[in-house]
Amino acid sequence: MSTQYVVQTRTTRKYTELFSMALDAAKYTDLYVAVAYATVGGVRTIEKTIQTHVDSQAWDSLKKCWLVGIDWCRSDPPALERLQGMKNSEVRVPNGRVLIVSEGCVPRDTYHPKLFIFDGTEATAVICGSGNLSANGLTKGCECGNLLIFKSDGGKAPRESQEPQYLLQWFDSAWTSATPYKEIKDTYEARCRKRIKRGIAVPTEDDAKPPVAQGGLSEEQIRQMRSYSNFWIEAGALGANLGKDQPGNQLDMKRFSRVFFGASIEELAPNTIIDVVTLFWEGRAHKDRTLKFGDNGMDKLNVPPPGEKGPMFYKGKTLHFIRMDDGSFLFDVGNEAQKNKWRSRSTRVGFSYRYPGGREWGLF
Repeated sequence: MSTQYVVQTRTTRKYTELFSMALDAAKYTDLYVAVAYATVGGVRTIEKTIQTHVDSQAWDSLKKCWLVGIDWCRSDPPALERLQGMKNSEVRVPNGRVLIVSEGCVPRDTYHPKLFIFDGTEATAVICGSGNLSANGLTKGCECGNLLIFKSDGGKAPRESQEPQYLLQWFDSAWTSATPYKEIKDTYEARCRKRIKRGIAVPTEDDAKPPVAQGGLSEEQIRQMRSYSNFWIEAGALGANLGKDQPGNQLDMKRFSRVFFGASIEELAPNTIIDVVTLFWEGRAHKDRTLKFGDNGMDKLNVPPPGEKGPMFYKGKTLHFIRMDDGSFLFDVGNEAQKNKWRSRSTRVGFSYRYPGGREWGLF
């Protein structure tokens, strides 16, 4: 057995190092996870971390079992949908049928583990500590975690060792009694959105108070951005990033709008690349669309160039993004009638907004 420890702070090591060490040590067939809650940023973080060490075929074939708590409606519905939408993957909720009866999913007994187990014929790797399935828990907050790797010994399967056997038996028991998320999905989404609309959502680590900044989203708007799957925004004057006298394809958004695309909240230097995303437009995948923090204090997304549609194609249009289960985004360009339809849906849920300069945007 080998042991590794990580103490994560904002300026030192990252909790995700434990996953990297585990994946470098052996190949695995199964992943078992038990966490108190999951956020969009956390799911994106762990997925990207694992995919830097295994190819897409190995990731897709890995059996994935996610036991995720929904106490106090802390888990993001889109995060649970993404986990459920992965290949060879299932999400279950401990005490789900009991929790969903309560308007705020208030637990009788809190569910608070942070356990990740990679299991295979070569080794069983156990990661446990204080990091939840959230972007801050895995990369930014002050967390402590350890990795235990049990290798096969004398023909004995690693999972048959006393320590991993105990944890796997506990997981199996909890998994059997948990509620499949798909059975309570609609009710849970309604519970979460009602709390967000009333401004009583329980903060998670990814809801950390944003840095003081002019022109940024409010804390409540950040929670809304992370919880809803549809985001529309008037294009305005797209940044002239393609050369002199050429209409650009750089969409300016309020600071921290990045959270809709799975990024975490943090203070960044101007012109910092935050992430790359994939936009599907008219059946074509536009990969590696750059999301960055600009020198004007706004988040910027490079949408697909207008190409043969004409250099002024985006002028007066409204852009619509839908977060998909596979981590990509459907992208659409709407006219005035479509914008009115999207605005109406946002108004019904109370999340239709306007920038100081007049540009409209909303969520639903």
